[in-house]
Amino acid sequence: MIMKKKLLLIVFLIMICLGGLVLFAENDFESDSVGLQGLDRVFIDYVYDGDTVRTADGERIRLIGLDTPEMNWEEGEAEFYAREAFEYTKKKLLGHNVYLEYDQEKRDKYNRILAYLFLADGSFFNRKLLEEGYASLLLVPPNLKYAAELKEAADYLNKEVIVRGKVVKTYQSEKIIFLDFSKEGKDNLYLIIFKHNLNKFDYNPLELLLEKEIKVTGKVVEYKGRSEIIIDSPLQIFIL
Repeated sequence: MIMKKKLLLIVFLIMICLGGLVLFAENDFESDSVGLQGLDRVFIDYVYDGDTVRTADGERIRLIGLDTPEMNWEEGEAEFYAREAFEYTKKKLLGHNVYLEYDQEKRDKYNRILAYLFLADGSFFNRKLLEEGYASLLLVPPNLKYAAELKEAADYLNKEVIVRGKVVKTYQSEKIIFLDFSKEGKDNLYLIIFKHNLNKFDYNPLELLLEKEIKVTGKVVEYKGRSEIIIDSPLQIFIL
């Protein structure tokens, strides 16, 4: 009789332990989805570059509201700062479950899914890429649901950033070449090239870059009320 009671007690304790494990597992799963209910949960098994990834079921995901430099795997030469953006996205997303939210237009002309991506802790990854300076702002209607938040994240002052836009005017002083650079979603930004750095260029920036769409990498500083990036190397400029 005593042995039977001991056996029942052991079985009871085992059931409690198993129940606790099940409860822990359920709570663990729920903690991974707080604030993310209703979003599609996917597993990332490949990263193409900073703004494009692939899910385990083969869908390519293009992040909305931003643009990172291209890795150009087939051409063999990555754009400036592409490797850093790629490594950041790879570290954060590869091998992890993430959550996708869509806007009005769900696919682009390449049949990639257009999405806002959230990590398991609820953080907004599109925003993080902009805040950390790995991406430039790229707002394309009609997908503007988080436009205001992404513009705020793309406040570039005193950050190393990548920005994209058009050189709308060029002029020079005795010591400096000025490129008036109109970038998406922001007031104009001036690109500054000191004349002692011109020998690093195999082209004349005043002539070649005028009216060109370009990507620029560098630190944004404020000087006399205007935003500037100092261009020390032609590698900071990529003509689109």
